[in-house]
Amino acid sequence: MILLIIILILIIFLYMGLRISLSFEKTGSKLSAIIKINIFKKITVYNSSKEKTRILGKILCKQLLPGDIIFLVGDLGAGKSEFVRGIAEGLSIKDPIPSPSFTILNVYNNGSIPLNHFDWYRIGSDEELFEIGIDDFLFSDSISCIEWPNMSEYYFNTLKA
Repeated sequence: MILLIIILILIIFLYMGLRISLSFEKTGSKLSAIIKINIFKKITVYNSSKEKTRILGKILCKQLLPGDIIFLVGDLGAGKSEFVRGIAEGLSIKDPIPSPSFTILNVYNNGSIPLNHFDWYRIGSDEELFEIGIDDFLFSDSISCIEWPNMSEYYFNTLKA
């Protein structure tokens, strides 16, 4: 019941055009998804399974629009990629969704809306992102999910404003 209420609150915030940032923490056997609305407000959802994290992603994706950007922040293994798998499932993407840890970006064009899945954990500088033409992906009609957005000072500060 609490999860349903939180999801309804998220839907209202999305319709109001507010930006969303998600943080994931793993403490023992519990997974915590911290959803920050407009950077200053946050909602915390506790669950203990990958399946529930996927379900949250799948439900939230129904409210996303082309061009939306989601920040995913959390420790290694906290559930960021699992959340993106839920979004991909909600977009009817049938491909496996691995973490793009070594490729920086995985693009999925075979769903109802294209999905860009970024992992900036290993980038050394903003220049690396400029070199791959990141603006063409971020500012497109795709939904972009960015793991470790704080690794790019330029984009983290530009996009969160």
